Amino acid sequence: MISHLDYDRSATATDVERCLVLAKPAQKSMRQLVMFTQRSDYQNWLKNESESSALLVHGRSKPTAHVSPLSYLCARIAQEYVDKDRIIVLSYFCGLPSRDQQANATDLLCRIIGQLLSHKEMSAIYSKDPLERDLERRIKKKDFRVLLKVFAMLIWRLRSCNLVIFCLIDSITKIETGNQRKNTESLLKELNKIVRGLQGRKRKKSDRLVFKLLVNDGARSFNAHTFFRSWDTINMTDGAFGTGMGGLRF
Repeated sequence: MISHLDYDRSATATDVERCLVLAKPAQKSMRQLVMFTQRSDYQNWLKNESESSALLVHGRSKPTAHVSPLSYLCARIAQEYVDKDRIIVLSYFCGLPSRDQQANATDLLCRIIGQLLSHKEMSAIYSKDPLERDLERRIKKKDFRVLLKVFAMLIWRLRSCNLVIFCLIDSITKIETGNQRKNTESLLKELNKIVRGLQGRKRKKSDRLVFKLLVNDGARSFNAHTFFRSWDTINMTDGAFGTGMGGLRF
């Protein structure tokens, strides 16, 4: 199935490394980022392993061509948690330049499904219960709706596992316009549906999986905010960040 996705595992690590270099903030922006990571709402999203949660973050910067300080934060989270037990990190950097193809929701799904299937917990479960052949053929054709269905199916197969999944989507505005707009909206709707399906009264007694969704943009999203509840949205221009002392908090 991974071969159907044209997924290159080394590309994920390369993207993280490139982002750590390209998006490293200047001193002033780094101070602002440090203060952001001290916020209680961000810390609760990051460290509360008892409940799934979603966060949409709008940055303080003007629209950029590629990446922002928040891109750097996503890369640091991916770097920090990549080899931790019981943690799966799924990441996609929409603004990284020089991709073989322009970033889009279909490519995003191929990447994060590949990352998910590459994890030992998921691969063990999938090997015992692979997808139907018909789905595999449609995956090879890069059918967006099928890919979205497959991703949700794989996540729900993990719901009884004692795992934390971080799903990080950086620079969302890069895939919010043009002919990919509807696919991006469908993706964000489904990801938030997964979060809510593992929260509160919808969470079953047997559910042990925690799904943490982080979507951001260095400026402000065009449409993504319509899929997030107001209390799951942070506008860094709102102030009230904290003391700004120390480094990024993970």
